[in-house]
Amino acid sequence: MKKLLVCITLIFVIIFASCKEKIVPYQLPEPKITENKQGYLEWEICLKADSYEIAYANKVISLTVNCLFYPDDYHGEIKIKCVGDGKYYVDSPYIIINV
Repeated sequence: MKKLLVCITLIFVIIFASCKEKIVPYQLPEPKITENKQGYLEWEICLKADSYEIAYANKVISLTVNCLFYPDDYHGEIKIKCVGDGKYYVDSPYIIINV
């Protein structure tokens, strides 16, 4: 009986370990969320770069202006704010970013 219990436990551990490797969203810095004038929830600490290359949904978008990106807690998405044109680019949280 003890061997059966050990065997079942071992099977569950193996299954759990194999399921653990999943796609992880890009890790953002720890946020201090503040409300800005437009009413968006914004991350005070953002990643900044001269350009971003974003790959998602089998296409690549290049943003060649100074951009900030942070999560939109209302919709569970990533918003990309480009300072140069003031527009928001909304994408999936499962994005690949090359800075």
